[in-house]
Amino acid sequence: AFETLNSNEPNYGAVVITYLILLPILFIASVFVSLLNIAFYNIIRQVDLEETSSSVSFGMFFKAKFIVKASVISFLSFLISIVAVLACYLPVFYVIVPLTILIPIFAFNTELSSKDLIKACFKLGTKKWFIIFGLTIISGLLAEIVGLLLCGIGLFFTISFVYLPLYYVYKGTVGFENEIGISDDDVSVE
Repeated sequence: AFETLNSNEPNYGAVVITYLILLPILFIASVFVSLLNIAFYNIIRQVDLEETSSSVSFGMFFKAKFIVKASVISFLSFLISIVAVLACYLPVFYVIVPLTILIPIFAFNTELSSKDLIKACFKLGTKKWFIIFGLTIISGLLAEIVGLLLCGIGLFFTISFVYLPLYYVYKGTVGFENEIGISDDDVSVE
């Protein structure tokens, strides 16, 4: 047994078993985080629009229909990312921005099908690619710097800064009046 650990030959069986265990765990975590982010965006909207009803909570999206849709969206995002990686990594830079805006679109358009959500995220993500990419990078750096200045523990409080620009991009382009879909008129710069 110790000879196998000390040998320089890769143990492909252990790698396959590790991936077979790790991928379902990562998928479940992805769905869980997506549902928490959907609730977070709805809470941001409620605070931003100064709505007084407390109808939004972090647990409200942990229902079967939202879990199924979040699972499908997570799986489709994973497939799109894998295809982008297999295409020599350059398409990853294109795909990452639309997939980033997918959760805010899902948060405010829960009645859309998974296919329509993917279409909407790519439509909005490609029209506002540079804005979304730049704001995400800047907010991520600021959140990390401020979080580290607060002795590292501040990262728990500042990491949510990364999500705020996506909310404001959605609010500024699509808005909350007609949350049925994203047309070309909805993504115009005002």
